[in-house]
Amino acid sequence: MKKILFTAHSKLHMEQLLENLKKELDGNDSELLLVMKPTLQTTMDLCEKLKKYTEATIGDKRGRIIFVFQINSVNTSVLKIIDPNTPYAVERLSALKYAFNNGFRTSVEATPVIDNGLIELVYKTQEFVTDYIFVDIVSEKYVNSIIDILPKQLLRGAFDNYQRYNILKEIQNALSENEKVIWGDNFPKSFQNTL
Repeated sequence: MKKILFTAHSKLHMEQLLENLKKELDGNDSELLLVMKPTLQTTMDLCEKLKKYTEATIGDKRGRIIFVFQINSVNTSVLKIIDPNTPYAVERLSALKYAFNNGFRTSVEATPVIDNGLIELVYKTQEFVTDYIFVDIVSEKYVNSIIDILPKQLLRGAFDNYQRYNILKEIQNALSENEKVIWGDNFPKSFQNTL
């Protein structure tokens, strides 16, 4: 089965998004990943308009659409800096629960790992995730590009080598046995490089 990726933000025009989704789904058996940082209202609207695709089951799964919610921190202060002008974690979590409770397949993309709040995020989301929770860290190049804009007291320490090692070790210890967590390619390499 073919997987198609659409990125949707809360400001995206809903009718255009729905038209594109239906074109991809009607008349074939494609699976569609809908990657979003949505408001609850956007998710409610999408679920209402796309409900018929939850009935097109694949094996024992819920349907052909997988809502992938991008949530990389439960800390609102962190999201205001890393993801400005997007819904806060509490709203993204509400949107995840709504999609799950309305019969859609769901996943979480928890990348980049910013702090050990990821552990709390995984525990808060896992019961509402049908497919996976993707975890990865950013490259050193990305870290170097944002380090100067981060408030010292909030995030800068999370990216220094010693602090980063401790955060990654704590995350690995807490989540290594979690069957829903899928580790990205950067996580093991970068973690090993900090040892």
